[in-house]
Amino acid sequence: IFAPTNNLGLIICMDDDNPSYQSSKAPYINIRQLSIERSSMQKTALLLLGFNKSIYMRYLENLKWTLPMENSPTQARRIYPKILCTALSNDNDMTHRISSQSFEAIKDGLNHGPVLVQVGVRGYYSVLFCKNCGKKPVCYKCKHLLTMQNDSTFTCTNCGIILKNPKCKKCNTSDFKITKTGDLKTASDLGKMFTSTPILVSNASNPINDPIDDRRRIIVSTHGVIPHAINGYAASIILDVDSVYSMPVFWAQTESFRRWMNVVGLTRPDGKVVIDGFIEENIAINLQTYNINKILDEILDERKELELPPCERFVSLYGEHAQIEDSIKYLTEKGFETLGLMPKSMNYSMTIVKTSI
Repeated sequence: IFAPTNNLGLIICMDDDNPSYQSSKAPYINIRQLSIERSSMQKTALLLLGFNKSIYMRYLENLKWTLPMENSPTQARRIYPKILCTALSNDNDMTHRISSQSFEAIKDGLNHGPVLVQVGVRGYYSVLFCKNCGKKPVCYKCKHLLTMQNDSTFTCTNCGIILKNPKCKKCNTSDFKITKTGDLKTASDLGKMFTSTPILVSNASNPINDPIDDRRRIIVSTHGVIPHAINGYAASIILDVDSVYSMPVFWAQTESFRRWMNVVGLTRPDGKVVIDGFIEENIAINLQTYNINKILDEILDERKELELPPCERFVSLYGEHAQIEDSIKYLTEKGFETLGLMPKSMNYSMTIVKTSI
């Protein structure tokens, strides 16, 4: 985006809500925002492109700043993969990680090509607790958390040391409770269900870089390293929907939608995508009917009422006490709302300024 190009004709920002576009270091550059700024300054066309419409894209659309180029929900249901949400199924048993709908979708999809199963975390059992005291088991060597490689082998998430039947340091028992099942355990379970089908695992440690052909196989992958299928996946299953969706953070819902719709984009038009897990009924209905704008408008209405981004913008100022006090006084006179002086150390303070876009 910083390329020193003259007479630029078009800027394309793909998957504009991708968290990797936001820098965590000063000056906290955001690629989408820079694309918008450069497009405005140089009078250049801008295309925000992706399988998923971000909350920011919808906000700009409502402001008439952008024009949508998309299919209607009716058209989408006709030419895109069918989405099924198990949350709407009357006979769905939430005690089973892989529902009957997911099992049938995998079984049917394997008759036509490769099937994708997206999971939330890697490893075998990734989060463990002692059943007696609730304490997480840690490595005796480096004190980092332990995870499981298989039903009896534990390994450290930091130094990689392998342990056999470790005991809780607090109550000296080896009875642990599992709260998160990873990609390796999922692959193992699927191997027992589909005994004659090759199971491949793709994660950050061992990504599959080669394209997936049309042969019958199951690809178990974590988000971000899903291998490209040459002709798309015949079916896709999204497990562990609560791994992000239920997180108590501002971006949990919208990031979940981005991940799910990216999976939809990797699936064949005549394929099927199963979102396996609990989500609210209205969200599930709108996802199944491709009424994505309705979901985004509801979120925007909530954020507007609460004065949250993207309806409002927040800027943090950090400096010496006197500088911040003068800034607050000046900004208040100009009609901006601040959160007051917040001391950060002996000589420095900060404030947060709120302003509409």
